[in-house]
Amino acid sequence: MATTTGSQGCSAHSVPPVSAFTDVAPTKVNTDQWCAAIASFGAKYATLVAKHVCGFAIWPTKAGLPARNWTYMYSVPADRDIVRAFAESCSGVGVQLGLYYSVVSNTYLNVQGGVVLDPSTAQPGQQVVTQEEYADIVEQQLTELWTNYGDLAEIWFDGGFAVPSLQDKLLGLLNKTQPHACVFNGCGAYVESQQLFDVFLVLLSVCHRHKARLRFKTSEGRIS
Repeated sequence: MATTTGSQGCSAHSVPPVSAFTDVAPTKVNTDQWCAAIASFGAKYATLVAKHVCGFAIWPTKAGLPARNWTYMYSVPADRDIVRAFAESCSGVGVQLGLYYSVVSNTYLNVQGGVVLDPSTAQPGQQVVTQEEYADIVEQQLTELWTNYGDLAEIWFDGGFAVPSLQDKLLGLLNKTQPHACVFNGCGAYVESQQLFDVFLVLLSVCHRHKARLRFKTSEGRIS
């Protein structure tokens, strides 16, 4: 969404209309060309941003809250699944698929730092949900991404996934649906030095080479 609107992302309460994406993307998106370019320089996997800070989903998510008769409407139409197109293009050139999903930020649902902001702060275009409802929506969408597009080489959490009531559920879902995927930035862990980050990238590379999953223990004793 940010790319099609010519920006670096959504501001705290600014939600670009769906048309900002759907009016541009059909003439710009060419996943075969992307993946051909990726494969041309020897890449083994490619990670696609399925949902970034804005909250716009580039797959036709069916997430919703039946008790409220509410459906997540901020996404591509049903006949325009860019995640599937990218997955198929990757497969066609022998590149493994990775998916990025921002758990801790969603401007559409007025979420920052994993926390739903006060409803009084919501601006036009933003939806009002509770913290529990947000956790439910995230779980639904990640279930879609982790079960509908085959085995994933990498799962990327930008900023971790330290959302109240959600962390343990996501670890369980991850182990159930994508047990062999490498995971970046899980459990809300933040890297405090460039040196440590560089070491982590080396370990991640080794993990991919040997088709293994990188796990580590946080200071609280959690396993990621």
